[in-house]
Amino acid sequence: MLQGFFGEAGIAGNSIKHQPKFSVLAPTQQKITMQMPQGIVSVVIASDISPKNDIKAFGIGYLSNREVIVRTLAALQYTYSETATDFDLLHQLYFLIGRDAFRLAEGHFCCVLIYDTEVVLATGKTPGPKLYYYQGEHGQLLFASEIGAFPSEYLALVPHDSNFEQHAHCDPTFTPFVHVRSVCPGELVLQTLNPLSAPQRISYYSPLRTIQYSAGDEHTASEHLRTILQDAVNAIPGKHAICLVSGGLDSSIIGYLAKQHFESVRYLSIGTAQRNEFEPARLFVESIQGNYQQIEFSEQDFLVNLAEVIALVEHSYSTYLEYLVPVHIAHKHLPQDADVILSGYGSDILFAGFAKPHNSTHDIASLIRTEYQSTYWANEASQTLGFAHGLHVAYPYFDSRVVDLAFSFSPHLCHIKKIEKFILRQAFSNDIDERVVWRKKVGVHEGTGCEDFFSAYLTSSSEQINSLELRQRKDVFCHRILEEIMILGITPQNINFNKIRSSIL
Repeated sequence: MLQGFFGEAGIAGNSIKHQPKFSVLAPTQQKITMQMPQGIVSVVIASDISPKNDIKAFGIGYLSNREVIVRTLAALQYTYSETATDFDLLHQLYFLIGRDAFRLAEGHFCCVLIYDTEVVLATGKTPGPKLYYYQGEHGQLLFASEIGAFPSEYLALVPHDSNFEQHAHCDPTFTPFVHVRSVCPGELVLQTLNPLSAPQRISYYSPLRTIQYSAGDEHTASEHLRTILQDAVNAIPGKHAICLVSGGLDSSIIGYLAKQHFESVRYLSIGTAQRNEFEPARLFVESIQGNYQQIEFSEQDFLVNLAEVIALVEHSYSTYLEYLVPVHIAHKHLPQDADVILSGYGSDILFAGFAKPHNSTHDIASLIRTEYQSTYWANEASQTLGFAHGLHVAYPYFDSRVVDLAFSFSPHLCHIKKIEKFILRQAFSNDIDERVVWRKKVGVHEGTGCEDFFSAYLTSSSEQINSLELRQRKDVFCHRILEEIMILGITPQNINFNKIRSSIL
């Protein structure tokens, strides 16, 4: 499986001299240089298998509807090799029908397609594997699966700005690094080889487009949601799965559906001895007669794991980082013999999990839109989070069919009786123990004590500080860590956290 890549496309030149650094555990790296009629393309591939020497299509992730692509190519009278990868098929389909090839493609992926006169960078419809690009001083296009793979001389950190989310909402390609841009979900970036011009962004999909709300009552919506979510889980490749569960709604639904599809499923919960959700998690797993295990860690492990997460997702936005730290710790302890790790991430975003009882329907609609937009830069579904530990992590809630359905619901369905994620709870109320289905939401960063530890660490014993000031302080702390890792080259294990803390307090 390909796990990382760095490449350069230009008019002329030699193969890449830069030795890219990847966070993933791929055992081999291979350099490939291709002389095209209109230019040259060089790539470095990090993979656990040796790629072909002439590679015109490659990517990270998978297509969940490969058979649809195959049938479409057959209808267009194109015969393909049985050994063709998902991205070989996309390469041919894009050649035949252009950007509509990606409208047909389902799954979680990013990819690079190389043609005689152009290079195409693309991501799947919804948040998943990341892809970044940078236009060099001579017009050449540099692209990578991780920002850290770019040459260090190309990386300059944007100064900390408390209004970063405003910038990101205005420009969803925004990253914390000057000139480095992200390929957004549902977009492709087109670079012609001769003449070299500014990369062209092209949108082929967005759930935020103007849509018509689906007709139907609460019962109909619930049934449709159950069916689509099961389809999303069924589309994930593999036979043996691990589910991280908290005993809350989101992970329990995925855990329940996984048991219907995979040959074997193991269920694990994570927490500290003082703060955990072991009992709710055990209750759920026993209710479906599953195999349950629990993982304990110390709150003192938080800081170095926070730095490791910052290195993996390559930003400093603490709101999202706090959630990822316990997930990252869990990944460290998971066995590598499963085909896939199933995540419940995405449900809160699509079904207003952060809603408050006083919120109006207008508030709910706005909340869902803005939370979904935040996924473009939060990187919570980045491939590096799993690949750094040799794991493949899948996100069923971010199957585009689930996303489309969620955005077709009237927002009021997510907040009936002032209960957050009501329609999702209702959809599985006959399948999952009611103590799980109607349990009040608790974030994994809250249930494991990570948020409280971080807050206490950045607050002196005598001071009074409001939540906004504390959040800004956390962001500054994380920004300093990002600078030390990405610019100064300090490893997470060698960062002096207390020194950074002292400079902030």
